[in-house]
Amino acid sequence: GIGGGCVDAGCSQTDNTLIQTGTEQDVVYDPANGTSTQYSAWYELIPDPATTVTLPVKPGDHFHADIHENSTPGNWTITLTNLTQAKTFTKTVTYSSTYATAEWIEEAPTVVNPYPPAAPVHFDVATANGTAVALTASEAMQMVDFLGNPTATPSSPDAEADGFNDCTYASSCAAPTTSLAQAPLAASSSRPRRTSSRRR
Repeated sequence: GIGGGCVDAGCSQTDNTLIQTGTEQDVVYDPANGTSTQYSAWYELIPDPATTVTLPVKPGDHFHADIHENSTPGNWTITLTNLTQAKTFTKTVTYSSTYATAEWIEEAPTVVNPYPPAAPVHFDVATANGTAVALTASEAMQMVDFLGNPTATPSSPDAEADGFNDCTYASSCAAPTTSLAQAPLAASSSRPRRTSSRRR
């Protein structure tokens, strides 16, 4: 996402602009049919609610998200690609941003909802302003519940300092040991996963 939320690791500075995109997993209970898991993709321009988009999402799929400002200030293109299934959503929007932050996050869809227990989420090949982000451990933010218990904990950056793991319900999280940049895809087993991304 661009802008929004906490500007510093201690969350002493905040920003009320946010343009973001990603995927979502919801566990839904229906008295007639019991519990089911639903997957979706979306984009969001704060303060408006998230907009669900037509893009297939399955567990284990690899995604590439790109949010960049075009030559006209305030004109943005949001692109979310399911690399595993070779499907893409693109949307151009008008939005005023402070450009305060670039963020890669795992969070609950609403404040009160808990996370489902999940395998570590792997973020990789992250860029901002067209260059590798050079992540540092001091920039990480841990999500906690109302009692202060960890709900999502980021790892230290990987060897390239452009990726990390995020673990649910864990006080610590191991850093990635492999890069997704060269991971083969189901949709094209010979194509490397490294793609360019610009964030501002």
